[in-house]
Amino acid sequence: MTCAATGDATRLFAVTKSLQEIVDHFGVDVPSSAEVPSETIEGTPGSVVFEKDGLRVLKSIPWGFPRKVRGEPPTSIGLVADLTNPMWEQTVVDHRYRCLITLTHFANPDGPKGEKTRTWFSKTVSR
Repeated sequence: MTCAATGDATRLFAVTKSLQEIVDHFGVDVPSSAEVPSETIEGTPGSVVFEKDGLRVLKSIPWGFPRKVRGEPPTSIGLVADLTNPMWEQTVVDHRYRCLITLTHFANPDGPKGEKTRTWFSKTVSR
C-alpha cells in the first residue's frame, strides 16, 4: 500500500478495540462519549487517557504535539523519539503533558520518497 499520492507519508495509529475495552484496559474513571477512530494521523482526532484531579479521563483530542517553526505553518508531531532533543527539555518532564495513548498498533513510513509504504508494529499477546 502506498501511503500518499505525493510520496509523503506519515505515521498511522490504529485501534482495533471497542470503547468499553479501552475503558476497562486503561482503568478509565471518566469515559468519553466520543467515538474512538479506527485510524489516526497527526492533526486528526485521536483518543488519549490522562489524569485530572486524581481520575483517569478518556478524551478525543487533535493527534500530535503542536510544533511551531519560524516562517512555516504549524504542524503536529506524533512521536517523541529523542528525549535529548532540546525541543522536549521542558515538556517531557512536566506531567501535564503526559498521557496514555490508546492504540493497538502503528505504522511508520518506509521506503524511498514517492514509493513509501507503511511498516506496521504491534505487540503480540501470548495466551
